[in-house]
Amino acid sequence: MSSTAKNLLIVLGIVTLSYAGYFFFVQESSLVIRSSESNQQLAQMLARTQEFVGHRQILNSISLDTGVLEQAEFQSLRSFSPDPIEFTVGRDNPFILPDPEQSQTTAVVNNTIEVVSEPE
Repeated sequence: MSSTAKNLLIVLGIVTLSYAGYFFFVQESSLVIRSSESNQQLAQMLARTQEFVGHRQILNSISLDTGVLEQAEFQSLRSFSPDPIEFTVGRDNPFILPDPEQSQTTAVVNNTIEVVSEPE
């Protein structure tokens, strides 16, 4: 490549970089495009923000009286639900085939669930 072509490419590169710098850094206001739709979206967002602030002020004004949780009547309550049934899930060795002669079924006896093994 001749020295004239090299100089011409360098000058064109510098001109291109200076134009790009001018375009991106100086003309900030021309990059922002606003339409009527974006103005409507902005108005909706501001309305929702004001509604959120109003709800937050209402929530901040609420005070809860937790004294009822410390009363003796509340503390004396007890649970009437049955204890959960604990049983193992799966097999000790998953590679051993299950015994086809035994199957597990569930039965409800006196409002409790029991796992029953029965031969077939």
